[in-house]
Amino acid sequence: MEKISYVLTQEDCRDYVKAQYKIPRIKKFIMKSYIPFWLIGSVFVVIFLLPLFINLFTGLKYLMSEGGMSFFKALTDFQMVEFYKGTLVYFVRTVLPFLGIWFAMFFITWSIGATDAFSISSKRIFKMLEGRALDAEIEVQEGGLSMTGKTASAFMEWSGIVDIHSTQNTFLLFVGDYQAVIVPKRAFETPEKADEFFNFVDEKVKAAKTKQE
Repeated sequence: MEKISYVLTQEDCRDYVKAQYKIPRIKKFIMKSYIPFWLIGSVFVVIFLLPLFINLFTGLKYLMSEGGMSFFKALTDFQMVEFYKGTLVYFVRTVLPFLGIWFAMFFITWSIGATDAFSISSKRIFKMLEGRALDAEIEVQEGGLSMTGKTASAFMEWSGIVDIHSTQNTFLLFVGDYQAVIVPKRAFETPEKADEFFNFVDEKVKAAKTKQE
């Protein structure tokens, strides 16, 4: 297979960033990064709702012990019905707006990440690669991929490549859960040669995984 030479552009970096939300591995990583967000939200919800459950338990216990009511009668007592109404008003006026704001914050940040608004990240990646690996050359060897940049070089063994993913304009060679080497498809003379590269690397990576298992 011929050597693959290319020069990365900011659009290539943007393509990589946009594709992240479509890749299961990175989705999982991103969701993990939101765990503190969910935990804080859950703690606040518990703080809001815990007094209501305590009052409900106390009220039912009082009606069953002091009023001699059965659990069902205590549950449907007039005072308890009024308590339910007050709880509903509290939930609608206090808890629900809080949950709405919380989920809105999540979906806003998520949607920003899933659109071209991720240009800041793509610029950062481009700036990081600038002067090191924007001009790159990849040579397919028996044991892996030899990559040479302007001021850096590396050899990626098949076992060191986690996965290869195809986006609209690039191939992403993942060397970690969310770190990838970007190879633009325009580096290949024809779409057929691009597909040949993808299939070859994919086969080698899967074979390496099977051997490790």
